[in-house]
Amino acid sequence: MVQILTSLPSLYRADFRLRRKITLSLETIVENTEGPHFEHASTTNAVEQLAICYRVGLGLTKQENAAHGFQQHDVGDRLRSTSTSQTLNQTGCNHGRQRHGFHGHGVKSHNYRRDAELLQMAISVLNNEVAQMEGIFETHHPIVLAHNQRLSQVLLDGGYLKEAAKVAEQVYKVSKRNYAENHPQLSLATQILARTYTAQRRWEEARGLVMRLLQRSPISDRNRFNCLFDLAMIHVGQSNWEHVESLGDQMYEIAKSGLGPSHVHTLACMHLLKDAYERQGKEGNKNNMEERLLKEKIKFYDKSSEEARSNTTRLHELYVAVGNSAALSRAETLLLQLLQESILAVGLEHPDTLDRRDGLADVYHRMYKYAQAREQLTEALAVRKRTLGERHIDTVNSMANLFQVYKSEESWKKCEELGSEVLKIREEILGAEHPDTWTAMSDLSRAFLGLNLFTAAEELDKRLLDLKITKLGELHQDTQVAAMNLAATYRTHAKHEETKAIYDQLNGAAYDIDHRMAVVRRKHMMSQVEQASGPTNLQTFLRDMKSPRAWRKKMGEIWKDSWSGFHDIDDPERNG
Repeated sequence: MVQILTSLPSLYRADFRLRRKITLSLETIVENTEGPHFEHASTTNAVEQLAICYRVGLGLTKQENAAHGFQQHDVGDRLRSTSTSQTLNQTGCNHGRQRHGFHGHGVKSHNYRRDAELLQMAISVLNNEVAQMEGIFETHHPIVLAHNQRLSQVLLDGGYLKEAAKVAEQVYKVSKRNYAENHPQLSLATQILARTYTAQRRWEEARGLVMRLLQRSPISDRNRFNCLFDLAMIHVGQSNWEHVESLGDQMYEIAKSGLGPSHVHTLACMHLLKDAYERQGKEGNKNNMEERLLKEKIKFYDKSSEEARSNTTRLHELYVAVGNSAALSRAETLLLQLLQESILAVGLEHPDTLDRRDGLADVYHRMYKYAQAREQLTEALAVRKRTLGERHIDTVNSMANLFQVYKSEESWKKCEELGSEVLKIREEILGAEHPDTWTAMSDLSRAFLGLNLFTAAEELDKRLLDLKITKLGELHQDTQVAAMNLAATYRTHAKHEETKAIYDQLNGAAYDIDHRMAVVRRKHMMSQVEQASGPTNLQTFLRDMKSPRAWRKKMGEIWKDSWSGFHDIDDPERNG
C-alpha cells in the first residue's frame, strides 16, 4: 500500500482531488510512524512524496483551496515531534537559501513558504539515509548514488541551489569515473547536474551537459524528450524564444506520437509553444495553439468536472477575443452544444443554462444575428423574472443586454422602454452615483436621441455630467467623456453656445471640446486598426499616416465619423 501511494503523486500531478487523497494518506503514514523516520524505508518515501505533493499540488492560492474545499494543514505541528530543527543543523543547509525557478517556470515562492518545514524534514531524512548507505556500500554503488541523487533533487526543490549543485557534481564525478559513456546512471547524473546549473543560471555549463547527452547514439525518444526539455528551459531563462519555439515543436511531435495528444507531457509542450508564440508577438499562432490546448484539456477531464467547465469557458472567451467570423462561428457551435447539454443536465431555469444563453446571445450579437440574440435574451429574461423577480440584479442585467441588441437594430422605442426601466431599478437599488446607473443613463440618452427627443437627452446628459463632476472631479477621464457626450447632443441640433459653455465649465482641460472629441475618436479608430491588423501592421500604419490628409482618408475608410453616433464610442465606465 505504501509503495503504491508513494508512486502516485508524480503520475497524477494534474488531478487535484486524487492528489489531495494521496496527500492525506501520506500524512497518516508519517504521523503513525514510531521512532526516527530514516529507520523506516516506507516512511522515508512517504516524506519525500509528501513534499512533492505539497510543492506541486497544495501550494495553491487561498481562493483555489477554498474552491476545492481544502483546508491547509499545519505541517509544522504534524512533524514537530521529529526535532526537525535539530536534525537540520546536521545537514549544513540552513544558510544561504535561494529561490529557484525562472521566467514563470518552476514553483511560486509562496509555495515554498507553506511547505518549507516539510522540505527540510525530507532533507534531514535523506541526509541520514545517505550517511547510513555510505557506511555500508562503496561511494560508486548504485544505491549510494541513487540516494545522493534524490537528496540533490530535494535540495533543488527546496531552493538550496549551492548545496544541490555540490551533491550533483559529486554524483556526476563518481558516475563518470565508474560507468561507461552510454550507461543510464551517467546519463541521469548528467541530467540532474544540468538542471541544477540551469536553476543557478549557469547557462553555458548546463547547455554543454545537455548537448553531450543529445549527441549520444543511440538515444531513446524518452531521453531525447528530456534533453530537449532541459535545453528549452535554458533558452527560456535566457529569453531566446525562437529557440524555445523550435525545441517545443520537436518535443510536441515526440510526445504526441509516443504518448498521445491528451497526455500531460503533450499538454505541457503545447503550453510551452503558446508562451513562445506570445512572447514573439505571433498572435495568430498563439491563439491557434491555445485553442488546440483547451480542446485537449476538455477531452482530458470529465465533462461534469470543474476543470472541464473552466477550460470550456476559457475556449469561449478565446473565440470571442479573436473576434473574426471563423472564431465566432466556432464559438456559436460550442455554446449551442453547451446550452443543449446544460438543459438536459440541470434544466431550463438553472443559472448555468441562463449563463449559456447570455453567452450565446453575445456571440449572435457580434455576428450581427440580432434576431437570434434577441430570442436567447428574451428567454433568459423571462426565466429570471419568473424565478428571481423583476428587481433582482441579474434580471436587470438581462434587460440591459437586451437593450444593446435593440440599440443595434435601432429599435429606439423598445430601447426607451427597457432603458427607462433599467435606470429606474438601478437608481433605486444601487443609487444615482453607481457606475452601472451612469451606464444606464448614457444608454437611455442614446435612445432619446434616436427618437429625436433632444430635450430629454440633454436633461439626462446634464444630470450625468453633474454627477460625475461631483463624484470624480472636472478633469477625470470619465467626466470628460460625459462632457463630450453632452456636447454631441447639443451639436446635433446646433446649440453651439451650450457646447462652448461646456468647455468653459471644464476650465480649459483641453484645447477645445471639438479637439478632445477628435482625440477620443482617433483613439477609437486606432483600436479598431490594431484589432484588425495586429501590432506589426499598426506600427507601419502609424509611420505612413503622418499627414492630416492621410489621417482623414484612412479614418473615413475605417470608421464613419458621425457626431450623432458619438454615444456609441466605448467609454471607460461601460467597459470597466
